[in-house]
Amino acid sequence: MLMFQELIVSKVKDGAYDISSRSLMLLGDLCRNLSTMLRRHCSTEHAPKNDAFPYFDSLRSLSDVPSEDCDIFMKHIFNAIESALYLSDTALLSKCSSYLEEAAFSLTASCVVTTFPSVQFDYRKFMPLGKWVVSSAPARVDLSGGWSDTPPISYEFGGAVACLAVTLCNRKPLSARCRLASDISGIKLTVENRDIDNGEIKEIDTVYIETANDMSDFRDPLAKCALLKCAFIALGTIPIPPGNSSNNETEDGILYTLRKMQIGLELVSTSLLPHGSGLGTSSILAACILSSLGRCLGLESMTDKHALIGKVLNLEQLLSTAGGWQDQVGGIYGGLKLCTADKNVIPVHVDVEQYEIPDKALTDFNERLVLAYSGQPRLAKNILQNVLRQWAKRSPDIVKNVHDLVNGARQCITSIQRNNFKELGTLLKTYWAQKKIMAGENSGVEPIGIKRIFDLLSSEGVTEGHALAGAGGGGFMTLILCKGMTIEDANNVLDNYENIGRESLKWYTCKLCSEGLESFTADDSSSFNIDWHDIKA
Repeated sequence: MLMFQELIVSKVKDGAYDISSRSLMLLGDLCRNLSTMLRRHCSTEHAPKNDAFPYFDSLRSLSDVPSEDCDIFMKHIFNAIESALYLSDTALLSKCSSYLEEAAFSLTASCVVTTFPSVQFDYRKFMPLGKWVVSSAPARVDLSGGWSDTPPISYEFGGAVACLAVTLCNRKPLSARCRLASDISGIKLTVENRDIDNGEIKEIDTVYIETANDMSDFRDPLAKCALLKCAFIALGTIPIPPGNSSNNETEDGILYTLRKMQIGLELVSTSLLPHGSGLGTSSILAACILSSLGRCLGLESMTDKHALIGKVLNLEQLLSTAGGWQDQVGGIYGGLKLCTADKNVIPVHVDVEQYEIPDKALTDFNERLVLAYSGQPRLAKNILQNVLRQWAKRSPDIVKNVHDLVNGARQCITSIQRNNFKELGTLLKTYWAQKKIMAGENSGVEPIGIKRIFDLLSSEGVTEGHALAGAGGGGFMTLILCKGMTIEDANNVLDNYENIGRESLKWYTCKLCSEGLESFTADDSSSFNIDWHDIKA
């Protein structure tokens, strides 16, 4: 324990957040395992009273703790761990584990996030009243390499992901729109989920912002409109809320400017996809939000697609979702691409290489790549934590698996260019097996019903390959059909079996989208138009 304490404190003081983050992750995992072991034997839980509790919150932002206080904070935390072990207090050990892992994520974010400087507004560059700035984007399908893009893996090992931009039902399913208006006071934020066929509202949440403190829950992914709130902070248009009331209006950033101009701002995000899709929805929506908001306020940096990648990465660290970079790359850039990041480069720098697909291969691809919503939103909430715990321990199997993930991404690009779908299907199945290794046993990454569907379609010769999109645990299934097979053939096979969740499946036509994120203006006399999601080229 003393070794951990000395190492963490010294590396935090030195600003070596990558090393201190891994140390905290390992210590948190140790506490979690000890709690599990003690629970089997003695299961003692005391009332939650401990001198370290007031210091737990400081762990969440350890990189901001003054160096002279770092020793004090860590000594209290280690005293809590020793006390828990002495008393066999499993509840306290579990609490220590949770906070240590949160601290590890916070330090990892410090390795990723660039600064959030306040921007100077030039109202002459603002979008005129009466105009929406609409940014729409395709969804992302990952083919191989996922998890290698996730910090700290991406900057400790190096990452490579092969992914596609796709339309569903011939529509780009994600968008955001922003406008300045005289009929609004402050900022109006709206998150809406609409039907992909007709655009009808399925779910909607709206929040009104008058001061920066109205955004104080921006770090909570479950808070209403949290993604939109984080966008203002990531762009530097509103400072991070101080958490207390302030009479200084200039601390409100864009809100102060809007008050002076006697206008308001409305920002809306729209998804045509089910929740927990695994198609990069949150990250790509974040890119759309940043693009539409930035363009509406005349921020030229948000017209740069590469700058958007970094801004989304920053935004997700603010939101405490600790995401990687493949999702936003998948939607910002069109078509087939290989996105990479070199190891030992902090902050992370992502390179994107786009590839042309021969006409014959493109035709076959659009016929044989299909998506099916499993009917199960992603329920395995701890998949990311499991992956990062495993990576922190650096077992030979995990290191080899990450190596294979990176190599598989490059192999997928080659197989598509060769129009070799049998090889691509094999690579996709291998990728799915690699994802399951990363998530670990009993992670819930592959629900039993989905496994049965995969096995049946493969054994009956309907599919060449399969995987769950994104992290897994539910959401969309990515399938490569065998030559000559159709969605109808897949349904016919599944209809012969009971209790496999066939009735919950919803099939989507899926096509490669050469367009990435695109922005345009529209008259704000229409609050929404489904045509905004159609391909513009």
